[in-house]
Formats: sequence, structure tokens, C-alpha cells
Amino acid sequence: MNFIKKAISIFSAVFLILLTLYVLSDEYGVESTRNENALPTSLERYLPILLQHRATEAIQELPTYLSEPDLQAWLASSHRETRLLSHWILANEALRQSEFERAEEHALSAVSLLNDETSIELRAKLYFNLSLAQIKQNKVEASTNSFEQVASLFEKYNGSHNEIFITYFMKRAFELSHQESSSDELVIFWEDIYQKASAIEYQRIDDIYYYLGTAYWNARQFVKGTNLKVKAIEVSLERNDDDQIQFMMTDVGIDYLFNGNYHQAIKQFNKVIEYNQKSDKENPERLHYILIKLYAAYTEAGDIFKAGEVLIEAETQLKKIETPSVQQHYQTYLYAMQADYARRIGDAGEALRLIKLAKERHEGEYHARVYQFDVTLDMIFGDVYYLRQDFDEAVKYHQSAESKIIIRDLYYLEASIHRKLYQDYLAQKKLALALRHLEEESKLQRQQKLDINEQYSQYIYSQFESKKQQGRIAELEYSTERSKWMFTFLAVVLLTLILFVWMLKSKNRKITQLNALLTTLSTTDGLTSISNRRAFDEYLRVWNSPPISIQMRAIFMLDIDSFKRYNDFYGHAAGDHVIKAVAKAIKEQCRQHDFVARYGGEEFVVLMSDTTPEMALALASQIQTSIDALNMPHAKSAISHKVTLSIGVLTCPKGVDSDAHELMKLTDSALYQAKSQGRNQICHIPYDV
Repeated sequence: MNFIKKAISIFSAVFLILLTLYVLSDEYGVESTRNENALPTSLERYLPILLQHRATEAIQELPTYLSEPDLQAWLASSHRETRLLSHWILANEALRQSEFERAEEHALSAVSLLNDETSIELRAKLYFNLSLAQIKQNKVEASTNSFEQVASLFEKYNGSHNEIFITYFMKRAFELSHQESSSDELVIFWEDIYQKASAIEYQRIDDIYYYLGTAYWNARQFVKGTNLKVKAIEVSLERNDDDQIQFMMTDVGIDYLFNGNYHQAIKQFNKVIEYNQKSDKENPERLHYILIKLYAAYTEAGDIFKAGEVLIEAETQLKKIETPSVQQHYQTYLYAMQADYARRIGDAGEALRLIKLAKERHEGEYHARVYQFDVTLDMIFGDVYYLRQDFDEAVKYHQSAESKIIIRDLYYLEASIHRKLYQDYLAQKKLALALRHLEEESKLQRQQKLDINEQYSQYIYSQFESKKQQGRIAELEYSTERSKWMFTFLAVVLLTLILFVWMLKSKNRKITQLNALLTTLSTTDGLTSISNRRAFDEYLRVWNSPPISIQMRAIFMLDIDSFKRYNDFYGHAAGDHVIKAVAKAIKEQCRQHDFVARYGGEEFVVLMSDTTPEMALALASQIQTSIDALNMPHAKSAISHKVTLSIGVLTCPKGVDSDAHELMKLTDSALYQAKSQGRNQICHIPYDV
């Protein structure tokens, strides 16, 4: 009997121990064999987020619920999909950290785990990441093979990820532009992207227009390139995309800059800055970038003092950028520009320190996200060493820049680099080499004359004349035969200018029209299409000054009764409909020269000139009647079953000399009385002289 009791006690103890372990495993998340074939919740949660990521946007850090140690541990899982996703996410994280070799290793491991059940979206994203890691290591052929898988998957796909696919092609084009791809090849690639984007009705088609225009511009087809960029700006205006509009307008300024039309570039950049400052949302990142380009325009135009002021303002805007990583990347570019400025004012020591710092950061974690920045570094390095009279080092860096410019077909920088090498060799007394680069510079300038404006052509010829008059090298003295050739060349230039000037003027007219449209948009209410508060404030100053102020005038303030209750009951969409309908009715009742604006929310204002109190009150009554005729139901109104207006009217006799603020205060008082008297009323206050 004792034996049985003892056995029961032992069995009970073992059972309790096993039960405790089971409870603890559930409580503390201890993995059990039954979970080996389940996808971890955090992976399942992160998968759709990563699939929705656009390739043209920066890769985000891992979310807080997912860590690299977790992912590394899951690589040993017996669950195939867990291993696949872990390798893929680790590859993505390595790309974010610019560890491209590690990214390729994880991507290849993930590819090896693909099977027929893997979705097209995941398969495409994985092959794209692999191609990106490979091209970043200059493994162009391997990268091309990987990206062909992406292209093949897109051909048989038509689903919710169509737009994501387009960004893969766009990012691919960006990367190819840094390789030994010709300008014509990139035009073909972007034309193909445009066809694909049009077929799926890509929402940001203005991006495609812009980059296709850039490709044509880089292929020396300036007119077509500029027209496409203008088309991109027009589409962005339709979407009210302020940031994109500023970006594209800035690029037009950069076109002027590269074409040597520095004063037009300065004008364009200042126009973009003005638009940026009028925007409701502050964008220090965009403003910093514009200021850096404006700095370049001022330096090329020879206004070093103004360039220095702009560079200080660029640094101020940089400090306002909220995202630390973005700020650090732009800081690298700013160091390079500060080095250039120090070099231009003769501080060679500070210039060398800053450009070395910029290069160190660019090759490390904080690479400058600027097109062809390595070429910029080489050119500034060469310029700094030239200032230090270390001409051997100057030649070395300028030759490095020249090599990259030729390989990448950066033709718009060719004349500039030949100019720098000419100066280097001239300082070394190597006259034959100096002459060769001078002739190359002149040759390039002659070719550019066919596609740039008259101002730039005159600038190039004046530079040539300056070189001749200064007699920098004996070989520059040309023979009678060369003089004849020059006169022939000038005749050709004049004929060419006659043919192309109308196209250039047309382009400038288009840009002027767009700038005018931007001004209109900044003073128009986006919901009602009537004037906004900004336009009202500007017009009020004119209205309250001679010659209008010597006439009899009237101000209306109109308010939709119980509008908050309407919004709460019917919803904001219905509220927007009411605001638009009321604005339209007010506008239709007013005379053609009366000024109508949305003052804010559900309030409107009307400014009348050349009127009488009787005419003003008659108009107010007509407006109320027209609103009543709209018969828009208002179940929550305390005074009516439909939408009504309260109107305050201030009439001013001729020659009233009063502050605009005082007039508005009196009109607001009239509106307040109309509301106090039960709403749906017209209250008139004559101005007491």
C-alpha cells in the first residue's frame, strides 16, 4: 500500500513539473517544436510594409519589433519561408547601410530558397535588391541578369503592385546613369519606362516626364528635353505638388547654369526661393538644395560676395532639417561647397581641410546624395592644389575628373575640365599640352552654340577674345588662314542663332507663363477657386487707396449659419460641397468688378467700389435669396431647415481716409450684430465720418 502511495506521489510531482514547464513556455514565448513550421509574427507583420516600399525612396530602418539578432537566429530555422524572409530583410538592411557585398550574399541565399509558391511581388522585390547590390559593386553583367528577372515578372503581372514595379525601373535607370551607359542608351531606357508607366496610368507620371526630359537633355537634345521638363511642371501644378514643382523649377535653373547663362540661372533660382517661401509648408531641405545651386550660379557669374551670403543661408537651412541622416548627407555636400568658397577667396589651407572632410564622409557613412559628386570632389581637389601651386596634384585630380566625365558622357562639364587642365599645364610651362586643352575647350564651345542661347554664345566668344588679347601662350597667335576661318565660323554662328532664337524664346515664354500660373495658384483658394485670404489682404490695400478710396464703397462679411453643426452631422465632404456652392452663388450675384474671396473656413468677404448703400443692401439681399434657392438641407440649424447666411455690411462715403484694419473691425461688428439678431439676417452699419 505504501508502494502505491509513493508511486502516486512521484507521478503527481512529475505531472506538476511538466504542467509548469508548459505554462512557462506559453507565458515567456519559449519556442516549441510545434512552432518550428510557423512564420514568426514579426516577419509576417513586416512583410507587406517592405513590399510596399518604393525603390525611389530611402530605405527605412528596421521597426522596433524586429532586430538583426532575431533575423540571424531565424536563418537556422527549419521553416523555409522564415529563412527566405530573414535573408531578404537582412539584404535590405545591408543595402541601407551601404554594405553591398553582404547584401548580395543574403539576396543570393534568399533567391536559392524561392519556390513556385513565392508571390510575384516578393520574387520581383528580391531580384531587384540583388541587382541593386550587384551594380553598386560594379558587377554590371550580373546585375543586368538579375534585373532581367524583374522585367520578365512585370510583363506577366497586372496587379496592385504595378506602381511599385515602375519605381524598380526608375531606380535601375538612376544606377545605370552612374555606369558606362551612353546618353542614347539612357534615353531608350527612359522611353521604355514612359511606355510602361503610361500603360498602367502611373499616378506620378510627372516624375517620368521629368527624368525622360533629363535623359534627352543629357543626350544633347536640349529643346525636347526642356519641353518634357515643362510638361512635368504642368502636371505637378495640376497635382498641387509644391515640393515637386520647386524641384523641377530648380532643375530648369540648373540647365541655365550648365549652359553658361548664369544671370538667367540666378533669376530662376530666386524665383523658386520666392515660391518656396510662399508655400504653406516650410521645406528647409528643398530650400537648402536651391541655395547651394544659387551659390554655384553666383560664383560662376563672378559675384563672390553674394555667393558667400547665399552659402551662409544654406547652412542655416541645413540646421533646420529635422531628419538627422538627411541632414548629415547634405552636410557632406555643403563641406565641398565651403571648400570651393574658401578656395575662391584664397584660403587654400581651409579649402583643403574641408574638401578632405567632404571626401572622407562621402566614402564613409554620409555619402552626398548628389549626382556625380565624385566628379565634383576631383574638380575641387584639383582647384585647391592649383591654388597651393602644387600643379602635379592639380593635374592628377583634374585628369581623374576628366576621365569620369568622358566615360559617363558628362559633356556639359567637358569644356570646364579642359579649361582647368589648360591652366594647370600653362602653370607647368607645358605649352603644347596647354594649347591642346585650350583648342578642345574652344571646339566644345563651338559645338554648344547650336543648342544654347545668344547670351552664352557671346560669352564664349568674349572668352576666346580675352585669351587672344592677353597672349597667354605664343601658339595662340593665329595665321591669316585661321582669321578667315574664324570669320566664317562667326557667320555660321549668326545664321544658327537666327534659326534657334525663336525656339529659345518660346521656351522662355513657356517658363514665364508657368511662373505666372504659380502666382495665380498662390492667391486662389483650392476648394472654391475664388480668391483666398492672401489675395484679399493684397487687394484690400489697393481698394483702400486712391483712386478707389475716393469712391463710395462697401464691405461685406458673410458667414454660413451653424456650419460646425452642419459639418458634425453631415460630414466634412458635404461641408466642402456647401462651401463651394455658397462661394459660386456669391460670385454669380456680384458685379464683374466686385472682389470676392474666401476669408477663412465658412466666412467670405466682398469688396464693392463705385456703389451706394442702396445698391450694397440690394446685393446682400440677392445673395441671401440665391442661397435660399439652393435649398441645401440643414437639419441641425436652429433657425431654418436649410442652409442660410448672416451678412454684415459696412458702407463708406466718398473720400474716407481710414485704416483698413478699422474698416474690417467695423464690418465684423456688423456681422456679429446679424448673428446676435437671430442669424439669417443682414445688418448694415454706415461708416461714421
